Amino acid sequence: MILAGVTEGYPYDMSCFVAWGEKLLADGPAGFYSGGYFADYPPGYLFVLGFVALVRQIFAIPYEAGMTYVLLAVVPSLCDCAAAALVWYIGREKLPESRLPLLLAAFVAFDPLLLFDTAVWKQIDGAFALPLLLCFYLLEKRRYLPAAVLYGVALAIKPQALLFGPVLAVCFLAAIVQEENRFRAFLRCFGGAALALFPPLALGLPYFGLTNLLPKLLEKYAGTAASYPYATINGFNWLAALGGNWAPLDNTVLLGITWKQLGFFNILLVTLGLVYLAAHSVREGRFSPLLLAAYYGLGIFTLAHCMHERYMVPG
Repeated sequence: MILAGVTEGYPYDMSCFVAWGEKLLADGPAGFYSGGYFADYPPGYLFVLGFVALVRQIFAIPYEAGMTYVLLAVVPSLCDCAAAALVWYIGREKLPESRLPLLLAAFVAFDPLLLFDTAVWKQIDGAFALPLLLCFYLLEKRRYLPAAVLYGVALAIKPQALLFGPVLAVCFLAAIVQEENRFRAFLRCFGGAALALFPPLALGLPYFGLTNLLPKLLEKYAGTAASYPYATINGFNWLAALGGNWAPLDNTVLLGITWKQLGFFNILLVTLGLVYLAAHSVREGRFSPLLLAAYYGLGIFTLAHCMHERYMVPG
């Protein structure tokens, strides 16, 4: 909170967050996504930004005030703290007599990436990463349906939750292999898919209405995915090492191969690795959704295209 109050934040996103909250407060959900208005976030987190705008309006807090920055950082900061506590709790389950769980929690709490992303830049990746972490923790416990709901919450907050969709699918398919009652496991797969869609649909309903809900949501997610057509955007990954920072996707890397083609090829390789690790760990009795999600999240960040530096936070 101290860091949030004494730093100005990333100006482009800060102005967007403040403007979106004020527009939501002024026009309501139904009038938020008006024609020609730039808003590339889905509805999930907009309610938080609207509440920040309401508090600023009640207390007449100007945009430039440190309290505005603090208000924007409150929810992601609380989520970062909850993530550190959850890491400690999970570690204590595995190693109850060890100091390692406390060290791991400290690693999360004092991670420069999280401190900078949440406190200095005032980004919301902490609020997006926490439900993903809870989702894959519940999958460790084989609590599939609550995990699917939490995945849907993450998806409602940021479209980048789609990056972890293959891991969720692998976990549900592994459950079919591991469970004796295959019919029940199949039903759970379909139920999980429906529950994962429920939070984005429910939160999108006040914005788009029932008639336009599905097409408008699909348009929003597709538009966000296509809005930054670059090999990498300040992401400290392999494509940046090859000179792809802010390079247009259709530019050639080598031998006529474009950045987009290279990125998709790498996504295929990482996904094949996910399938192999999942199948091998099921056979060995060491299947771990948390480890698979970490592998896939960091693998995609390191090797795929259109990555921002913040996309490594959940991994």
